[in-house]
Amino acid sequence: MKEELFIFWLALDGHIGKVKYDALVEVYGNIGTAFESIRKGRFYAVKGFGNKGLERLRKLANPDMIYEKFGEMREKGINFSDYFSKEYPDRLKGIYSAPIGLFYKGRLPNNEEKIISIVGARDATEKGMYYSEKIARELSENFVSIASGMALGIDTSAHLGALKGNKGYTYAILGCGADICYPKNNIELYMEIAKKGGIISELPMGMVPAKANFPNRNRIISGISDGIFVVEAREKSGSLITAEMGLEQGKNIYAFPGRNDEPLSAGTNRLIQSGAKLVNGVKDILEDFDFQDFSRGNIDFKNLILERDEKIVYSTLCLEPKHISDIIEETGLNEEELFSSLIRLEIRGYVKRTSFEYYVIKV
Repeated sequence: MKEELFIFWLALDGHIGKVKYDALVEVYGNIGTAFESIRKGRFYAVKGFGNKGLERLRKLANPDMIYEKFGEMREKGINFSDYFSKEYPDRLKGIYSAPIGLFYKGRLPNNEEKIISIVGARDATEKGMYYSEKIARELSENFVSIASGMALGIDTSAHLGALKGNKGYTYAILGCGADICYPKNNIELYMEIAKKGGIISELPMGMVPAKANFPNRNRIISGISDGIFVVEAREKSGSLITAEMGLEQGKNIYAFPGRNDEPLSAGTNRLIQSGAKLVNGVKDILEDFDFQDFSRGNIDFKNLILERDEKIVYSTLCLEPKHISDIIEETGLNEEELFSSLIRLEIRGYVKRTSFEYYVIKV
């Protein structure tokens, strides 16, 4: 097999970084020998693995299956970049235990892009989602790309803002396989990101979301960026873990302030007390970097023709916030059709979400 497929074999495990790769090579001599030896059950003491880890690799060391999975990946429009390929982002190579490979739809960041990761609470407030989207849009208008995790709340707002700014790319780093949209309601957003940025994961196809996957995912969100902006976070949250990882990686840390009695401001206020830069507006981030113009051409979303379902949804909305249940009743659409249309309308600037389940037309 080619070198790329040997590393693809390791990536199918989903939990192997450069540190473990180096440990295998140190013991077996090279990755090809490691593959053949492990396939035949010749296990040696390898730091970071243990017999269970090597047995897991042995079960994956089937050349026919590897070729089959590689072909299936291509058929689904997913690409693979290993640590040693030219497409692999240099930023990630600098972090501890960088992923040995990345599965992605769309594109990977290039080394010239400036990237800010925006993270925060899933149960975000209306204020938090507003500022997340606003800052992301204004950064994108300044040719800055946005990375996040595509979760509900702050992540979703950040991706939407980046798409509206339309001069930077946006990247969703997943805690599941790149072929899986999580959460499911974000399917239209997932598709837009794949067209105007990238869906990225170190986990193989078919790997479902699991709580244990997200801390590892967070090191990629921080590692792929120049800085991390935390919009809302509780005293203990995954967003703070991402910020701490970014600090260890030498990234700039930014935080949005809030009132002391607001639970979702406890984490961001603590970050500011610990030295994170307080962000009131996009200039607080832009002034820290020598940004260059990486224009890729603008798309005027408002000139796009609305599809049938979008017209139905848009016609039911007004300047008064309307709840999802009322829109479903008035349009006759099911929940999946409605969310798809609303996200498309929101990306194109026709509607605005005022809170988690309320929408208005945008003027």
